[in-house]
Amino acid sequence: MRRAWIGMAVGGAILLGSGLVAEAQIIIDPTGPTAVHAGDTSSTYTAVVTHDYPFWLRLKVYLNYVLKHDSNTLYKTYGPTTDVSKLVNMTNWGQKAGDVLIYRGRATKANSGTTYDEEDWTVIVSDPSTHLLVPGPRWDLLSWDRDREEWA
Repeated sequence: MRRAWIGMAVGGAILLGSGLVAEAQIIIDPTGPTAVHAGDTSSTYTAVVTHDYPFWLRLKVYLNYVLKHDSNTLYKTYGPTTDVSKLVNMTNWGQKAGDVLIYRGRATKANSGTTYDEEDWTVIVSDPSTHLLVPGPRWDLLSWDRDREEWA
């Protein structure tokens, strides 16, 4: 009987401890920027942070694996989620189509600094001309629609 009580006490402690660990987590879900073009002078990092207490968000941005931006911001909200948006000044970076941008966000619990989540968001710099849609005459759209029906 004594072993059963000890087993129940240890099991309860483990269950309670795992619940406290789950409550102390921070989760970052980056959502942007969705595109960066050659010659852009700024971009906006966006993310949804799930948390239960104030946190620091440190953002590092790398251009072709070279650190170009490093900032740390305190968010004094208690959650359950916070939408984060940080403007990144990219003046004189000289990014070209095909370059790699890595946005590394790290959230740290404000009062202890021990619990964190770190997520990377990667963007390939594109040429702005590849994203322009030049509207043609209306009959171009009709011929496209006719071709689509033939394939259906």
